[in-house]
Amino acid sequence: MTNEQEIRLFKGLDFAKATIDDIEGMALIEEEYFGNYARHLDVEIITKWFNHNESMFYVVKNERDIVFGFMVLVPIIKDLYERVKVGEIASLVDFKESEVKKHSSSEYFLIENLLATKRHGTRLFLNTASMLLAGISIVLEKYKAKYALTLPITPEGKRITKNWGFTEVAKIVFSEESHKIYELVLTDELHRKMKRKYKKQDSL
Repeated sequence: MTNEQEIRLFKGLDFAKATIDDIEGMALIEEEYFGNYARHLDVEIITKWFNHNESMFYVVKNERDIVFGFMVLVPIIKDLYERVKVGEIASLVDFKESEVKKHSSSEYFLIENLLATKRHGTRLFLNTASMLLAGISIVLEKYKAKYALTLPITPEGKRITKNWGFTEVAKIVFSEESHKIYELVLTDELHRKMKRKYKKQDSL
C-alpha cells in the first residue's frame, strides 16, 4: 500500500455506533477471522440482532464508510450471564431474544466480538484496535455495566483479557475446540485505567 492510499483510508477514521449500512462490512471482518467456523456472525445473524438492539454494535470506519473494525457488546439478563459463566452457552449465535435486552443498560454484558481487519496493513489495524479498545470502556461505563464475560479466540483477544485483568471462570467446547471463558468485574478504577491507556473517543 502506498502512503497516498493509506492517507485516503485514514481520512475521517472514527469510532461510532453502527448503522444498518455497516452490517455487510462487519460480516466481512467476522468472515476474515471465523469463516472456518460452522457458526459465526454472518449477515443474517447480525441483521437479526441489529433489529433486536442496534446499540450493541459499534464500528470504526472512515469517511467513505469503509468498516475497518467492529465490536458487539451484548446486554444480557442475569440468568443467561450465569449460564455463560459456567460454560453452558457462550455466543450470541445461540442466544434467545428474550435473554438479550432490547436496550443496552444492564449490569451484565457479554463481549461477543472486538475485531479489526488486517487486510489494509499493520498501521491501520493497530489504530483501529486502539479506537475499539478506547470505545469499549466508554460504552460499558455509559451503560452501567458491572460484570462482563468474554470468550477470546484470537491471539489478540487472549492478550487483551490478560492485560485487562480478566479471570478465567470456565471452559467450553466451541466448534470442536476447547476455549476459556473469562470474567471481568468493572470498577471505576478500571475505567480510569483504560481511558489513560487508550486514546479517548468523543464521538458517542
